[in-house]
Amino acid sequence: MNVSPTPPVRPLHLRRHIERQEREREARRNSERYRQAQRQAEIAAEPHKVCKGCQLPLPLSAYSTKGPGKLEARCRPCRSAKVSAEKQAKRAELSPQQLADKRAAERAEYYSRTGREGLTGLSLEDRAEAHLRRSTERAAEIASRMAGSWHPTVGGGPTTNAAERAAALALRLSERQAHSSATASEREAQAALKAAERAAARAAALSRHLAKREAKAAKAERKRQAIAARASHLIALLNGTAPGERISDTEGWDRVTAELRKVWPLSGDKQCTECGAVVPPEAMLPPGPGNFYEGQCRGCSTASYRANRAALGIACGDPPLILLKDGSRVTVGEIARRHHERERNRRVKRFGRAWR
Repeated sequence: MNVSPTPPVRPLHLRRHIERQEREREARRNSERYRQAQRQAEIAAEPHKVCKGCQLPLPLSAYSTKGPGKLEARCRPCRSAKVSAEKQAKRAELSPQQLADKRAAERAEYYSRTGREGLTGLSLEDRAEAHLRRSTERAAEIASRMAGSWHPTVGGGPTTNAAERAAALALRLSERQAHSSATASEREAQAALKAAERAAARAAALSRHLAKREAKAAKAERKRQAIAARASHLIALLNGTAPGERISDTEGWDRVTAELRKVWPLSGDKQCTECGAVVPPEAMLPPGPGNFYEGQCRGCSTASYRANRAALGIACGDPPLILLKDGSRVTVGEIARRHHERERNRRVKRFGRAWR
């Protein structure tokens, strides 16, 4: 009989703390419900007006004023949507060239109205010169306005002398010009320093990347050499030339052969002794018993095999065909493939999968 374990009893101070948290959460929920009810009551008591756009009765605070004692016919969201739709419709009627001309005219009108000029596409030096030119024009405008009227000077107390005011403005203008030139030179020095720092950082990152790549290549080369050494040892075991080791049973032979099949494709590229080409290990059979063309790639070994058979007077044409009962002729490989497919289908039908 399975009995569920009794839950542990919490300490008294922990239970009181949990109860206090529950009371606080309940108080917050009650206050939120009360504030929501108050808001709903205020909205219900406030005069309402039906929006011309969404056709909903909304309080007067949801509308914008269009004059003394007048409200818009649409609420703020509907009015914004209407204005946006009108702008998009007007913009859709214009061609791209007309739209670009309109924007350029608007920018020109804004710059002429405000006495400013666009700084888009300018370099730092051009922008500094533009700011300095604006400051100069502004100072001249202020000096012309101050002539004949009282105005506090830039650096001191009030004076009524227009010459003193103009001298103070000229001094301030020269100081600002000198500061602007010094700031521009400082910016150039800082930009050159930052460029040098970025170049040094890129060089350091490149050196670290090259060091990591060299270390990775060295590690891969050590691993390949270890695998090649292991493959040579397994080949020596199969050939019976390994000092102090012999294969004494079939299981050991199968184990060494299976391990050689795994490590041979990872042992690195090989050079064919016949044609001298460097080929991957998959293009060459591993040395061992039964390999009569050791060190030759598959193409050279096939050519050597055909040459030997031709020297012995054996024809090296296409494989012989076997006559079947239905009158067709197939090769031994096709018969083996059909047998393998029938065996696989039989196992799938019997066991639900191809191999147990």
